[in-house]
Amino acid sequence: MAEIDPLQFVKRLKKLYTSWKESDADLWENVDGIAVIYGKDEVMYSKSTTLQLWLFGYELTDTLCVFCEEEFHIVTSKKKIEFLQPALPVAEEEKGLPSISVHVRSKEDKDAANFQNVSKALKDSGNGKKVGVFSKDTFTGEFVDSWNTVVKDFEVVWRMILLLPSHTHTHTCTHTHTVQVAV
Repeated sequence: MAEIDPLQFVKRLKKLYTSWKESDADLWENVDGIAVIYGKDEVMYSKSTTLQLWLFGYELTDTLCVFCEEEFHIVTSKKKIEFLQPALPVAEEEKGLPSISVHVRSKEDKDAANFQNVSKALKDSGNGKKVGVFSKDTFTGEFVDSWNTVVKDFEVVWRMILLLPSHTHTHTCTHTHTVQVAV
């Protein structure tokens, strides 16, 4: 498995939260939280994949990321938490970021306890009613199906494409050099 870049993770997480908190509320449709789930890897070019690659530098299948006003929750496997571990202390030290909670997936109760904790966090975030999702991402699997039964309790909004950032200068330069080498 690749390694996460802790500084890049912190920088991008902060950019996401800053955009959400400081932008025009109507632009974000006044969401109280954002839920991004990545299920079985059958969907090509999904917004969830793009967000994970941007934030973590890696795709984490069967992973739920929930962004609340004061907390950021990640529900994933033990191995994927080990991948994220180097970035967590760096993020905790950064001012202006929410606390980060990681939840190990539980096959015994099909993540019911994890989803209950995350659902409570969403209800405690803002007015606790509107959740932004990538509605056109149609992942499959038991993990996604279980989550969909939880998220139906919220008003779901679709405009989360705004969450995806533009390319950074470094990213653009990397692509330019790659193209030059390939020619």
